[in-house]
Amino acid sequence: MCSGSLAKQSQDELGRRFQLPFTICTSVAFRAARPDNWFERNDLVIARLDMLSRNQEVQELLRAPECRWDLVVCDEPHKMSASYFGRKIRYTKRYRLGQMIDRLTRHFLPMTATPHNGKEDDFQIKKRTIIGFALTVLQRSLASLPEAIHRSLSRRHERLWVRLWEMERAKAKWLQPHFIESFFLEAFKHLGETARQREPRR
Repeated sequence: MCSGSLAKQSQDELGRRFQLPFTICTSVAFRAARPDNWFERNDLVIARLDMLSRNQEVQELLRAPECRWDLVVCDEPHKMSASYFGRKIRYTKRYRLGQMIDRLTRHFLPMTATPHNGKEDDFQIKKRTIIGFALTVLQRSLASLPEAIHRSLSRRHERLWVRLWEMERAKAKWLQPHFIESFFLEAFKHLGETARQREPRR
């Protein structure tokens, strides 16, 4: 499962890198397969996340007893969001889809680089429910905390100032007479020529 804009790219890369003939599920394909279940005809499938989450008819096809999967990989599952609204938890259609898929497959692998949106309560919802996130705990402790972000920005700021100081120092060095002299002497030497002073120190 992936966002709609990545479906064709995912199909191309899986075919080119792993020689796996994935098929993209579309509304046209579902209609052409009627009355049969299109999912039962295809073992390697790429599905758009929004299409699955919004189309109840497609979800019914997925829930068919004969339709079970060994592995479902979900790209960018942080879009399957749930958040607090007062004291209640508001689940999105994408989140409900994730819960359903987890019950229909032997292995469910959500993969995201941004599991934490900065809201601790929302993050805890994801940890408590069946929808897990690859590297969530690691990124939560190492990359997503405000303190970790502040340290990272501070290090980048320090490196930037060091680099600027080195550039200013180099620029000042280039304007020194002895540096200009050595530059031209080296250039003449490289060309097989010689240079001599017409007047001392000029």
